[in-house]
Amino acid sequence: MGASHPVYKKLQELPVLDTAHHTGSKQVFSTGRKDLTRITQVAFGRLLVGETIPAHAHPDMDECFYITVGKGEIKINGVSYVLEAGVYVEVPAGSLHELNCSESELGFFYFGLQVYSPTGY
Repeated sequence: MGASHPVYKKLQELPVLDTAHHTGSKQVFSTGRKDLTRITQVAFGRLLVGETIPAHAHPDMDECFYITVGKGEIKINGVSYVLEAGVYVEVPAGSLHELNCSESELGFFYFGLQVYSPTGY
């Protein structure tokens, strides 16, 4: 199905690259995968201090988060990762995950990628 492990990246640690149009620059979080996917939603979310999205899993959807403001934590299959501005996290399909807002309002851009098996057609 999806990625075999979580992806955790910080914007300030990514190389700055030229765009294909040779105008501006980019920092790439993900270059895609070889399986078939479909975007299920694109959204901006907020959690207030003390709010938690309880542990859950999406059996056929990878979920990707980019943190824009605030501080919190995401647990993926029991492993904790710090959420703060500039962090990108990719949660593989089937992974148990929960989000917590700890110190200040957490703002994040997120989207889901439905995962299809190439042999499922």
